[in-house]
Amino acid sequence: MQVSGNLIYSVTGASNNSQSLNSIDISDLSAVTETPIINTDENHYFDFEFSVEGDNILYNEHDSDNNVYRIYKKEGTSEPELLITLSSNYWGLRSILVNDKAYLLYYYDTVYEIVDGALVTQPQLKDSDGNNLQVDENWVNVHDEKVYVRSIYPNSTDGYQIYRVDLSTGISEILPYVLGSDISVIKDFSVDSAGDLFLYNSKNSGNYGIFKYQLSPQLKILAGETTGTVTFTSVDDSNDELTETIIITPGTPSNATIADSSAVTVSIEDNDDAPEVTLSLSATSLIENSSNTATLTATPDVVSEQEITLTYALTNSTAGADEYSISAETLVIPAGASSASLTVSSSEDDNSVEPTETIVFDFTAPDNATFATDGSSVTINLLSEDNPAITSIAGSPETIIEGTSSTVTMTIESASSNDVVVPLTITGTATGETDYTTSFVSNGEKITISDGHTNYNKMKSHDDGRLFFMNSNSLRILNPSNGSLTTKNLSRSYNYFSIISNKIYAQTSQILYALDITDLDDITEEVIIDLSLSPDGGNFNYPISFEGDNMLYNVIDNTNLARKVYKKQGNEDPARDYGLIQ
Repeated sequence: MQVSGNLIYSVTGASNNSQSLNSIDISDLSAVTETPIINTDENHYFDFEFSVEGDNILYNEHDSDNNVYRIYKKEGTSEPELLITLSSNYWGLRSILVNDKAYLLYYYDTVYEIVDGALVTQPQLKDSDGNNLQVDENWVNVHDEKVYVRSIYPNSTDGYQIYRVDLSTGISEILPYVLGSDISVIKDFSVDSAGDLFLYNSKNSGNYGIFKYQLSPQLKILAGETTGTVTFTSVDDSNDELTETIIITPGTPSNATIADSSAVTVSIEDNDDAPEVTLSLSATSLIENSSNTATLTATPDVVSEQEITLTYALTNSTAGADEYSISAETLVIPAGASSASLTVSSSEDDNSVEPTETIVFDFTAPDNATFATDGSSVTINLLSEDNPAITSIAGSPETIIEGTSSTVTMTIESASSNDVVVPLTITGTATGETDYTTSFVSNGEKITISDGHTNYNKMKSHDDGRLFFMNSNSLRILNPSNGSLTTKNLSRSYNYFSIISNKIYAQTSQILYALDITDLDDITEEVIIDLSLSPDGGNFNYPISFEGDNMLYNVIDNTNLARKVYKKQGNEDPARDYGLIQ
């Protein structure tokens, strides 16, 4: 049974193995009316008690035909919405609806929240001493957006107690009451509209008693005294807030009369500094007429209870106003929000080759906040999508004397937003680093091809620019031009490998294989050297060195630990080139 306002909600059974959830209107006890709210299908039953918040209902329905549990939420007069379906392993889920959030209590101490059709585990419920609570799921009440439970904690001798719990944080506190030595156990409890606690207790005498505990503030003057007080102590938090008020309105007194029942107002003035706002961008550049956008986000260092308004100017931008669009003229962080954003997108499509233009946001001092040091301006680069034509590539002078220089210069028709790069193939009779040296702007420049990979041991590059990684029997191929990554499983594990044209030369401890990778979906394998068949035996020691179709390798004799160095030229048999090395 649950009560909300003047309605009692209760479940009854039906003749066809189904159940009904009814509302009972007790506005007039002389004319109580019952109305069916939810009717289950045949062989469907309400599992554990449902939860009511206002006119919304959260409930757990057991489908005994399929042995599953379905959690539904019904809002007002709308049809129930299925939130999640759970297997029979989740027997014993108590539904709790609070602050319009759907929680499930599972076997005394596990709490879930249903978020987007999934169970999200919440922190363990603990009392102020750090003891884990074990909640009796049959005794849970929700009042004024707070959850109250009957609970014990392991190895406790105090029996059941009543706690106020926060299901999202796990923070729990026992309510301030004293049972007395004549009470044996708390049978049930309730919290009234004022927030006072009612306990239905079993007494040591064998009788039962109903007791009320005053938890809501009241003024009380003890007999023989002339004054009574209630003290309100403000909490010193870190939130920037408007002045708040506590309005205390006297009710009808007991054992006294009151001439003036005017409300007393106490104001709480904020003592916190305004939050400091940091600006950030999801992207620092946009390409002209692209579908990509950049998001500008303003984040205060603490959540403020005041609205923060940020006003900006674009006068320092070099991009024209018709070349981009912005989703909001001001950036407003609502009270209680952790951030706010606006979106910038490009809007113009032309055929002009242009240098990089800028969209500069210069923010003025915000209302109810400050900016981080040097943090009131952000810039987005607007890049042209049009590429320039190269008008010339020429060397000057074309003839140089040893010890002098010639500079090859590339010229484009107009400045561009992007770097123009032309790879060079160097041939001729002069030998690099012997007859000449080079210097160029991008020498040693780092380009991030891919980031965040797992350790893949050894890496080699192919003539076509692909990168090959090998770890045990796994081969990974990364194409830097498009970022694609391919993984192939090999027939065995290898220690080292090299790539010559379309062949991978891969070593085990005694065998060198040639793997043809012309077709990665049909990698073929050929044995090139098998030390186990050699009279000298031994194992490969370190990787093999290749030059063209020639190779030089090191074999360790496991008997006397001597090393033998061999050279193999093309298809010829290996020849010992350097004899024994001790």
